[in-house]
This record gives sequence, structure tokens and C-alpha cells, in this order.
Amino acid sequence: MTTPQATAPAVYTKKPINYKVFGIKVGCAGVAGVIGASLTFPLDRAKTLLQLADKNPFAATKYTGVLNCIAVERRTNGFASLYKGLKPNLMLIIFEKALKLGVNDFVRNRLADDKTGKVSIPHGCLAGGTAGLAQSIVTTPMEYLKVQMQLDSKLSLGQLLKRVRLSDVYRGYTATIARDIPFSVIFFALYGVLEQDWATNSVTGEVELWKVLLSGAGAASVGAFVSTPMDVVKSNLQGTNPRHTTMGAEARALYSEGGAKVFLRGWLPRCVSIGPLFGVTLLSYVVQKELVDKLKLDEE
Repeated sequence: MTTPQATAPAVYTKKPINYKVFGIKVGCAGVAGVIGASLTFPLDRAKTLLQLADKNPFAATKYTGVLNCIAVERRTNGFASLYKGLKPNLMLIIFEKALKLGVNDFVRNRLADDKTGKVSIPHGCLAGGTAGLAQSIVTTPMEYLKVQMQLDSKLSLGQLLKRVRLSDVYRGYTATIARDIPFSVIFFALYGVLEQDWATNSVTGEVELWKVLLSGAGAASVGAFVSTPMDVVKSNLQGTNPRHTTMGAEARALYSEGGAKVFLRGWLPRCVSIGPLFGVTLLSYVVQKELVDKLKLDEE
């Protein structure tokens, strides 16, 4: 009678990053980001107008809420005005997504457990924070151009680029970092936990796409809400004729004029626009990853 031999447990092996495959995934995520940003952009413009309602010299009226803001802008300046500022987003969002997703993937891959392949919450936070820091290089000029055009519905991108200086487009850089690092820490860490423990079948290892969509949207909405105060400060620094040039001075001025509640201006359109945007982007990213695995492109 032969004695059954114990089977050695499977050992997780880290795969080296295939840059061709990574380029495909980031490109698809960028396209998804373009589509998502285009669909939700009226909410983003409403967010900016609400955050700068008291300091916008081009505003002819005060807004009572998100829907009122969108309705007033459409009635006053036409439907196309709801998409003012979209062009710089479309020009730079692929580079932003490449940095955000690429750096996060790279750091998570390096910090993954050698035996299980899983990433701990602290390591997930570190990867997300590093991604947020990296993306701010592109995000700051993109959002400066966007905010300037959102405030003045008659300003074209060409006119803005003719008068803008390099120091202008990086106005609010510190506030952007202070917003994007906490957002990315919360977003990537929370999404990582949901994707590993909820969206992925523990038996088959297959990912349920609808859970990926909800995980991405939910994690992004939470991150967006928590980081709204710094988004308010950033928008005010990047607006027309800012009162201050530093994050701390602007934050103190905002608090003195409206108290703590001023830091939540525009939180609803921010969460409603960012949640679906990141949900769709991550869904596209995961679908491309599964397609790559099926076609065995990562073995080339």
C-alpha cells in the first residue's frame, strides 16, 4: 500500500512587467477616461462654478444648487457652455491615467506578498499615495486650464494658451498634491480590498465585472468626498485673480469668510462625477487585463 504524498502548496510568482501589455491597458483606460469625463463633465463644471460662486467675475447670477447651476448656464450661455474646459482634459487625461494607473500597478507589484500575491492595506495606501504624487505633474496644468475656461464661457483654449505662463499652470500645485495623495490613498487602497476580497471569486480567481464597476465607483466617491476640502482650496487658487498664492493662506481666508462648511462646496457634483468616471475607467482596465490573459499576450 502506497502512502499518499502531500502536495506542495502553490507558490505565487511575481511576473515581470510587460511594457507592451501595460501600454495596451493604460491606453484603453485612457480612452475610458476620455469617455467618462465627456459624459460627466457638466457636473464637473457645476462643481467649479459652485466652489467659486463668490469670486467669479463672469457669473451673472448666484446658483442655488447643482441642477440650478446647470440649468442657468445652459439657458444663459447655451448647451455647449456646459463643456467649457473639456478640451484640456481630453488632451492630457491619457497621460494622467498612465501615471496614476502605471505607478500604482508598479508599486503594488513590487510590494505584493511573495507567497500569496496579495497587497496589504498599508502597502496599498503607499502605492496609491505614490500614484497621486506622480499624477499631479500632469493634473495641475490640466486643471488650471480647465478651471480658467470653466469660469469664462467665452474664453477659448487658444486665447488662454497665448497669455498663460509656465508659472501660471502650476499655480495650486501644493493644493493639488494635498488633494490627490489622500484621494489616491483612499481610492486605491479601498478598491484593492474590494477587488481582492469581494469582486474576485475566491475559488476560481475570476473577477466579476459588475462588482469591479461598483468597487471602483464606490471607492472613488469616498475618496472624492474626503478630498473635497483641498479641491475647494485648489479651485480658489487656480481661479481668476486669486487672493493668495499659498494653500495655507487661502484655506484660512476661506474659513474666515464661511466657516468649515465652505470646504464642502461642490461635494455632490464632485462625488457624482468622479465615482462613475473611475468605475468605468477601472472596468475597462480590468477587461483589458482579462483579454490580455486570455490571449496570453503577457507570455510574448
